[in-house]
Amino acid sequence: MRRRIQIGGLAWALLLSGASGCREAPGTSAARVATFNIRRFGVEATDLGRLSSVLLETRAAVVAVQEIEREAPFEALEAALGRAPGGGRWAHVLSQCGGGRGMRLGFLYDASRVALVEAREYPELDPGGGGRCGEGERPGLLGVFAAPGGPRVHLVNMHLPAGPEPERVARRRVQWDRALAVAAGLRRGGASRVLVLGDANSTGWAQDAQGERTFIEGAVSDAGLALPSGALRCTEYWRGAPGVLVPSLLDHVAATPGVVASARVGGYCARLACARIAEADVPEDYRTVSDHCPVVLELR
Repeated sequence: MRRRIQIGGLAWALLLSGASGCREAPGTSAARVATFNIRRFGVEATDLGRLSSVLLETRAAVVAVQEIEREAPFEALEAALGRAPGGGRWAHVLSQCGGGRGMRLGFLYDASRVALVEAREYPELDPGGGGRCGEGERPGLLGVFAAPGGPRVHLVNMHLPAGPEPERVARRRVQWDRALAVAAGLRRGGASRVLVLGDANSTGWAQDAQGERTFIEGAVSDAGLALPSGALRCTEYWRGAPGVLVPSLLDHVAATPGVVASARVGGYCARLACARIAEADVPEDYRTVSDHCPVVLELR
């Protein structure tokens, strides 16, 4: 099920019909969210069966997703999720903008547990709403979700430029500043539970190359937010030395202090304990789902 959003300004508000009847599925939690870069979804040959298993393993009610290049496969994915025992009733909302490479952002959510209250798009993550849609940087996508009787959670989904080149690092810093400005505006407007999450492409994190880790930690702290993802060992694997897959920490979460009780990485990153592996031993999910793993957050 697709929900349309408005670009810029105040977006429409929507409470799903029957939301008062939302209930927590067995063994799951409406207070669990995740972020997951589904590598070039709709263009890569993604195994939807395995993807649905990875998503269900998170037991998240809402998953912020990145690198969405075609929307059509969502229908089959949501059907696969719904067929699983306790699978729920899944829906999605996507950004209209995708930047110069057409990689859109989205939220996949279980409408039997949470309602999508509001969606808002920030082209090029411009907090003033003046960014370009079909070119330049990727957007930010706000999703506001609530379980019956629970507080609203504001999720700002982002996907920053990739690459270790100084120019790319500088562009990421600008995008971080914009994302944190969006979060600050939401908090000034009364939002008490705000999370900025997604693929930050922080290639300089491990060795603090070009001061990338120092910058992220400082910017998040200066914005009055916590960085629960900073304690993770990895969220992605890449081909390093010949024949070796190397773990890295690319996906991040900045949150209102006290909102996130814990953060963990799921999928094959958890199973491999973020250790280097021989390329010959690469997990099947790396080949058929994504080079990233979901980051799962328990909310208080």
